[in-house]
Amino acid sequence: MKHAVILMLMFIFSLSLSAQKETRIHWIDFNQLDKEWKHRPKKILIFFYENRCVYCKKMEKTTFNKTDIVDKLNKDFHAVKMNAHTTDTIVFNNRRYTNPEAEKNRAGIHQLAAVFMHREGRPYSLPVTVLLDENLNVVSRSFTYLSPKAMRAFISQ
Repeated sequence: MKHAVILMLMFIFSLSLSAQKETRIHWIDFNQLDKEWKHRPKKILIFFYENRCVYCKKMEKTTFNKTDIVDKLNKDFHAVKMNAHTTDTIVFNNRRYTNPEAEKNRAGIHQLAAVFMHREGRPYSLPVTVLLDENLNVVSRSFTYLSPKAMRAFISQ
């Protein structure tokens, strides 16, 4: 009898786990995006962050954990996450990007991040969230923390 109860509880627990919605975004990098986008063109959300950015971490813990946002990003977007200071060589849209600043400056900005984070006459600040359409055109950019409410509006453009 004791074993039957344990087995029944395990069965119920496994059913509840399988019924839960996906609560994680399927993040990809730019090298994966190049292949994915050519295979399945759809909108692209790019999230630029750095390891020491408090507001980047806050977005990851709050905004990017909301089930409705996760579902929409996983269904309708290629979601790309990139450390703006990475030293990786990235090939995207038939162009090669590097971080030559990293040799001189430990906080050097990667060339690809700089392309999307550029603001005329203003320094960059993280987090930066960029929305591209299916043709790789910039639809919108945000240079600040996006609350769940603000993110919902941002990805509904």
